[in-house]
Amino acid sequence: MDPGLLERTLKKLIEEREGEAESAAAELLAEARQDPRGVVEFCLSSNQALAAAAQNLLLNLGETIIVPAIEAKPVIPDDKVWLAQAAVEAELGLRKRLAEHLKSLLGDGTLLPPRQKGRRVERSEPPVRVCDQAYLELRRLLNLGESRGSQILEADRYLELTFEERNPHIQRLKATQQWSNLLEEGEEV
Repeated sequence: MDPGLLERTLKKLIEEREGEAESAAAELLAEARQDPRGVVEFCLSSNQALAAAAQNLLLNLGETIIVPAIEAKPVIPDDKVWLAQAAVEAELGLRKRLAEHLKSLLGDGTLLPPRQKGRRVERSEPPVRVCDQAYLELRRLLNLGESRGSQILEADRYLELTFEERNPHIQRLKATQQWSNLLEEGEEV
């Protein structure tokens, strides 16, 4: 990505505030995806040597290939399947890296500053540590079958616990790769 484009975009956002953030992000995303899109196009080439070279390159571009691979319009069924598999591999690799990063934060007991919601705080928010937020984000990342409503309720229940009550949940996750369910049966949303 062109560093000049990024700097110009950020300066534009400073001048125009947040109103242009969405269009600026779209512009940056288009720029960032331009090269992987080109590689995807070469993967679909009728020139077998060129297609093979592009496929080898594509497999090494990581998560940058996900959107271009799923937006491609291959005609040949093998190409459709290969691009789908490449996108899944890239997504799983990214998910694994993100999970490892979140797991590394499970030992960080640093207290986060209280969040401000508007100008007035109607109820006091429970204190949250880095490890607590990492635990909740890891749960969201890995527990794909849980509804968003249940995730929110589980997070609320978890944060209602004291630090001493939260710690065993974090330790269980670290030891067994399983999280605790704090909702009662039938309470799920």
